[in-house]
Amino acid sequence: MQTPHPKNRRKSALTTLAVTGSIGSGKSAVTKLLQSLGAHIIDADVLARVVVSPRSPAMRSIVRAFGAQVVQADGRLDRKALGGIIFASAAKRHLLERILHPRIEREFRRQLKALRQRLGAKGGVIVYAVPLLFECHHRFEDFDYVLVVYAPKRLAIERVMKRDLCSRSEALRRYQSQMPIAEKVRRADLVIDNSGSRASLSAQVRKLWSNLRNCSVTPGSVIIPPRGRRVGSAQ
Repeated sequence: MQTPHPKNRRKSALTTLAVTGSIGSGKSAVTKLLQSLGAHIIDADVLARVVVSPRSPAMRSIVRAFGAQVVQADGRLDRKALGGIIFASAAKRHLLERILHPRIEREFRRQLKALRQRLGAKGGVIVYAVPLLFECHHRFEDFDYVLVVYAPKRLAIERVMKRDLCSRSEALRRYQSQMPIAEKVRRADLVIDNSGSRASLSAQVRKLWSNLRNCSVTPGSVIIPPRGRRVGSAQ
């Protein structure tokens, strides 16, 4: 899967940017910073919650596939119970993806079309925050650029442990269920390094925003992991 070649992209007042990365890399932090600067956000995690609302077709398919143990008393999806199943089995994880991702993509395109119509000639930046872009999203023509948020493995795992209050082995299992970050960086148009301070991250995002608004983005120019650090290493 490859993103469109830069020479085929047209400069326009409306830019669509996909933001992805590994678990724990800081995709949400980058998305929130872009939103604070004026970007219009479509969040794949929010879409996933929409498509698995109680009694929805996706929810019924999940119950058939994984059993009533993944349903809470109020009819909502028990994400912790489902996560325990899918992160222990690649086959079951792929089954869930087959149930969810076509529905998530349809909802994404519906919202993207509505945003494009609403923004029209006045333009703007639309950001799609999507954890499994390369793993599950096959229509890169939806985006002008793909941005990968990079963090080294060790740091990403520590963030997941702190955020989800889980063990190192559980965080590592989740991390390893995704495409290696080095491969995501290789496929990206743009890379932001989130291995440093909040101030450093904010400065990179502001630079990216300025380039996006001025139609002066050069794929590969923003921002590469620090010199001497091998992308995807455990350092």
